[in-house]
Amino acid sequence: MADKEEDKTEAREDAMLDKVLTRLDAVMSRMDAMEERAEKDRKDAAEADEKAKADAAAEEEKAKADAAKKDDDDKPGEPEQVAADKAAKDADEAEKAKADADAEEKAAKDTQDTRERIAGMERTIETLRAGRPEADAAKIAQIRERADTVFQAFGDSAPAPWADETEAAYRRRLAGKLQIHSERAKDVKLTAIHDETGFKVFEDIIYHDAAAAARNPVDLPYGKLREVVTTDRNTGVRTTTFVGKGTFIGQMKRPGQRARLVLDQRARG
Repeated sequence: MADKEEDKTEAREDAMLDKVLTRLDAVMSRMDAMEERAEKDRKDAAEADEKAKADAAAEEEKAKADAAKKDDDDKPGEPEQVAADKAAKDADEAEKAKADADAEEKAAKDTQDTRERIAGMERTIETLRAGRPEADAAKIAQIRERADTVFQAFGDSAPAPWADETEAAYRRRLAGKLQIHSERAKDVKLTAIHDETGFKVFEDIIYHDAAAAARNPVDLPYGKLREVVTTDRNTGVRTTTFVGKGTFIGQMKRPGQRARLVLDQRARG
């Protein structure tokens, strides 16, 4: 039976790792697309900058030619106005070029940061694949199995442990995710409880209240059902049940009836 449980745990972990790797591949594809787009934007910006410079030079030459042809009775100060317009246009183009350069630098930094995060995730995956000590792995598996029974009641599954995550930290993380379903313990700061006995009390309360909340959901609209799939620890049999209020199942139930029993006083005598 232990071998079967270990096989199931390994299968779940392999499935989780495959899922993470698939997402990593998708992220890397998006990163490549972002880099290609950034490179195209850089080329377009450079071409636009070159064109703007050429247009400015042509405009300047044209302004000089026009100024040379003007008669003596032309309005004074007109060449100065042309020069001022050119200076303003050059300033706008320089500001745009700087903004484009800043955007390219930020895109490159974001790309590098994302690649570093991906590299960290890959190292974490390798650590998970390497496995944990047998004793720690068994304890972690038991903790996750217990939590999974409650998570399944909400149509979810217990998250896997992080690489090098301690047993105590993993228990607190799982309890923290279920804490919202416990009115008695939802405001308790679990990470501040270092005493094992004290934490165990709140952990049991959270699991009990969360399981009760799953059986009697208050977050479902009237008449809506939630599918709950549970797995028997010993047999591995999966059972599907539905929870909810005011559903058609409840409407099909026969109304309750009351009976009144009257005893004959003579018979009692």
